[in-house]
Amino acid sequence: MKALPNWILFLIIIQMVMAVPMIWTGIVAARGLLAKRIIHPAVNVCSRFAVVICARNEEKVIGRLLNSLQQIDYPKSCVHIFLLADHCTDNTVKIARTYDNVTVYERTTGPNNGKGDVLNWGIQRILAEYGQEIDAFAFFDADNIPRKDFLTRMNEYLVAGEKIVQGNRIAGDLADGQRNIVTGWFKAYWLCYSALFSYTRQKLGLSALLTGTGFVAAKEVMKHGWNTSTITEDVEMAVTSCARGYRVAFALEAVCYDEQPSRFSVMMRQLSRWCTGTYQILPRYFSLWLSGIYRPKAVSGYRLRITDDFLLLLMGPAGALGMVVGVVVNLYWLSLYPLLVVAMTLAGFLAMSLALRFFLKKFYHLENMQGMSPAYWFMWLFLSFYSLCSLRGWIFPSSDWKRIEHRGINVEENG
Repeated sequence: MKALPNWILFLIIIQMVMAVPMIWTGIVAARGLLAKRIIHPAVNVCSRFAVVICARNEEKVIGRLLNSLQQIDYPKSCVHIFLLADHCTDNTVKIARTYDNVTVYERTTGPNNGKGDVLNWGIQRILAEYGQEIDAFAFFDADNIPRKDFLTRMNEYLVAGEKIVQGNRIAGDLADGQRNIVTGWFKAYWLCYSALFSYTRQKLGLSALLTGTGFVAAKEVMKHGWNTSTITEDVEMAVTSCARGYRVAFALEAVCYDEQPSRFSVMMRQLSRWCTGTYQILPRYFSLWLSGIYRPKAVSGYRLRITDDFLLLLMGPAGALGMVVGVVVNLYWLSLYPLLVVAMTLAGFLAMSLALRFFLKKFYHLENMQGMSPAYWFMWLFLSFYSLCSLRGWIFPSSDWKRIEHRGINVEENG
């Protein structure tokens, strides 16, 4: 075997460096899965929730969410629903006002570029008008449907001392019954994300990331306001909260069903937005991370939590650069050993597919994986598209927020 060219050695070293965030995440996932789970016992104390819903022209789905909130197994006297109607021009406000326990705040002026500004505006108003009547906030999107025990489970975590808790976000089946590889990809993605990224960090005492909806936060956290400026306001809030000493806990049993894209173009747009947000957050909060590392008298676990947050965010750019370098390196190997490279690549894809199928069935005790077969056999393709979106977000950032049209998910099927 001839000596490798210097440029190939250089690219292999880059690959190894770019693999550090992935290796770290893999170690966290493995250790977290093996760690002992902490069970929060049922409690008799009921936190008073301000349920906050952001909505812009969501007349097709808002009724489903509000109906599901009427059926929760939590004391109705401890739940006050607030609809933040942002520049709505349809019947969203009219529908919401037919419910007795819903307060509607209409926003017709101000920026029209995403949830961050709307949340900051709405939370300040809620605290000013109802601050003495609430203990915590629960956040949902208009296309969500929480399980009946969602607030009950979240309350157990709050009473146990947690200040921010992300629920288990699961992709729901579309109400019209449509299933394709895109819906399957998102269902598998969120199942894996919750289990391998959020649940493992909960068990290890680390901080998870917020995923945009289906989470709660104590009033003392929200008194700082929702001061975000990036296109992924949820991740930014998680990072800044962790830097202030509030870790994001994760409640596996607090399930919130969520509508996900079914079209390839919408999938790519959403993935690009997620990746762009990461590139906005990393440089903006790099100095905050550094100061946290050297923060004197930091509480136990603080430095590890913010370092883990930072490495988790680095997976995006590391994956994008690693993909580009990997293609070049693999083409070089392909020119030397074509059959071996093709065989190893196919074996790797097959191993990933089988491992994913095995994990989902065992962890979630899934008996019926109908509609997911194409997804887990081709999950490597979804991850490739994700890396492409990350690369695109690096070069051509998607700074404009675009609304995704919702059709609704199946309430009966999702419980």
